[in-house]
This record gives sequence, structure tokens and C-alpha cells, in this order.
Amino acid sequence: MYEATSRLGGRLFTEDFAGDPLEWGPNTLLSSHESFDELITLAGVSEKQRVADSRARFRYVWKNGKAIPLPTGPLKALFSPLLGVGACVRALCEPFVPQGDPYQDVSSFFSHRFGKTIADNLVDPFVSGIYSGDSQLLSARHAFPKIVGMVDDHGSVLRAGIKLLKNKKKKKKTQLVNFDGGMSTLVDGLASRLKNSPQFHKKLVSYDQTDQSITLTFEEGEKSTFDKVVLALTAGKLSRIVKKESRSLSSALQQIPCPGIAVVHVRGAKLTTPVPTNGFGVLFGRQHPMEEALGILFISDIFPRKDRQKHFCVFLGGRRFPNVNHMSKSQIEDKAINILRNSIKMQGDAEDVRSQLLSPGLPQYEKNMYTIDMLKSRFHKNNRNIALVGTWSGGISVLDGFKNVNETLKDW
Repeated sequence: MYEATSRLGGRLFTEDFAGDPLEWGPNTLLSSHESFDELITLAGVSEKQRVADSRARFRYVWKNGKAIPLPTGPLKALFSPLLGVGACVRALCEPFVPQGDPYQDVSSFFSHRFGKTIADNLVDPFVSGIYSGDSQLLSARHAFPKIVGMVDDHGSVLRAGIKLLKNKKKKKKTQLVNFDGGMSTLVDGLASRLKNSPQFHKKLVSYDQTDQSITLTFEEGEKSTFDKVVLALTAGKLSRIVKKESRSLSSALQQIPCPGIAVVHVRGAKLTTPVPTNGFGVLFGRQHPMEEALGILFISDIFPRKDRQKHFCVFLGGRRFPNVNHMSKSQIEDKAINILRNSIKMQGDAEDVRSQLLSPGLPQYEKNMYTIDMLKSRFHKNNRNIALVGTWSGGISVLDGFKNVNETLKDW
């Protein structure tokens, strides 16, 4: 294994601060994912799981100057400011809605199937917080493949859901999971399973292949030759590497937007009024924005601290707010503090504020993904000993990435 930086894990990185883990990438894994058990068993971290507090099931969406709880049942949905009777009735009509354009963006897909209220008040904030994306630009088929697949196979999301419930086997409870020592514990566990120690600071420049082998060339001219190679690179870096082999794929990869995301940890915050912060966090959508905010995680509620100190994590930037990429560190931190003051009524100064600008950020699965799918498939057909993997295709989550690599290796 060759790593371009000084550590493994990429965006999966935990900083230890006086025994308190600060996550700069993903904060949790979803235990219901099909690859969860296999991944944590392989990494040997099954006994190190930290399960999120039961309060994490409560989520909020910002609307009209308030953090509104997501409804947790049909009755609450009827009286929720996010939905109401009209939106619920419209959603129940979904089985009678024709399939529509198979290449719709996320906003159009959910508006078509469930109505504009659900698309604006539920789906759009989710897209902002999870994908750091724009629901009017993301491809529905790539961002929500299972939901779009329900329409393909059954003509309706609700109809497919009912069939799944009838045939559903008893499954374990879905939980949000981190680990003792943070998400880096997972990386360390996987690294310990490697047969050979990884080599760091090895930046790939190019490769050359024959019928029998592939030779990798790194900076400073170092070369290594193998029978098969997995290239796990960002879209931008991979674009440069494959240009010689496939100019069309190189160009398509270069066009994938990967807008930067600012992550700001704020600890020791004091609140002036009883604003609801018992839960996972609050999301901000296009219809009811809060400056450049994508969302706020209530870290001290997801994983409660013994000292009960409040700990929030603010995410800014993404596809809709590219100006964050040009802000200084102090500007980003001031912006995050201001967002906390205006949303959850933070008072005064926090005891500790830390930030990082992650650039490039998450790849955006927009409409050029159809072209990328086709070109990636063609590349693998013509280059059977080279596998291209990364968050730019097949899912942005840690578990989706693990699943994709597994499937690629099984093909070999």
C-alpha cells in the first residue's frame, strides 16, 4: 500500500484533545448497513464500539427562525410545521404518480413523487447536511439509488416499502456507532491487518502497463511493478493519472464538483434560553438558510460527556456556499460562532474553538455521473488489472466505500 500523505484514512481522521476525540470527517457509522458487521470484524474493533445516545434519534430542521423537530410518527407529521395535513395527503397519493423522467435531480424527483413541501422541508435540508450538496443539481438516481430503484421495480416508493415490510426478516436495531478513541480507531484496526507496512509520502505521478504488469511511477522517479493495482484516489487526482489511458474519463472526472467544507468544533458553549439541543442536530435547507451553514451536530448529546460540557460541530460551505473556500480560519470560526448564537442562542464565547477547511470536499453526484458510470465501466473492461475506486462513484459513506472495494476485489 502506498499513501500520498503521512497517515492512512483520508478524511477519516480523529484528533485527540485532552482525551476528547474531535472528528474532522465522518462522525458515525450506521449499524444497519449491509457491510457494517464485516468491516468492524475485519478491523477487530467490535468490542470498541461507542453507541450513540438514544436522543440521537431526534433531528431538527431550521424553518422560520426555529429548530423544528422532524416528526417521529403519522400523528405528529399531520401537525408538524414541516409538513401538515396537505403534505401528508399528497404523500399518500405517491403510488398513483407516474414514474416521470428517469434522469431527474433530487428536488424534482421528490417533488414529483411526494410533493414540493416534502422536497423543500425534508429532503433539501437532508441533502445539504449529508451531501453538502444542492438538491436541484444532484442526480436522484446516484444520490438515492435505493429509493429510485423502488420506483423502477415497483412503480412506487410506498408500494415497495409495504412489500419490504411484509417480507422483512427481523433485523437488529439500527444504531449510530463510533469507537473508543474515535473513528481513527477503525483506520488503525484495518491498518493492523495489512501484510506489509504501508509506505507514506508516496505521491503517484503516472502508470504504464503491459499485458503482464503495471508499473507505478512516484514523485522523485521511484517505480514499483505489480500484476494488479487498485487506484483509490480523489476525482481530481485520478483525472490526471488516467489521462494518458482515457482522455474522456479524465475530462469527466475533472468536472465533478468537490466544494470545500469547513468543520468547526465549538466546546464549552453556554446557552441563554432552553433551545432544543437534545438530539442529533439541526439541518439548514435552501428555503430557510442560516448564513453559510449546512448543519450543526449536537456532539455532546450524541455521545454525552461526563462533565456535561456542551460540544457542537458546525458545517459550512458545500455546493451552495463556495465562498467559504476563500475565508480565513478566523472568518470561518467567527461565522460558526455567529450561526450558533443566532440558531441555538449561544451566549458569550466558547471555551475552545477549532476548525479545518476540507478541500476538496465531498464529490457531488450531479448529472454528469451518467457519463462517468459509462466511462468507468469502459475503462475497467479495457484495463482488467486496474481498479478505480473512490467516493466519486458508488456512494460517499465509509461503508459504501468498503462495499465498493470489496465488490471490485471479488471481481478479480
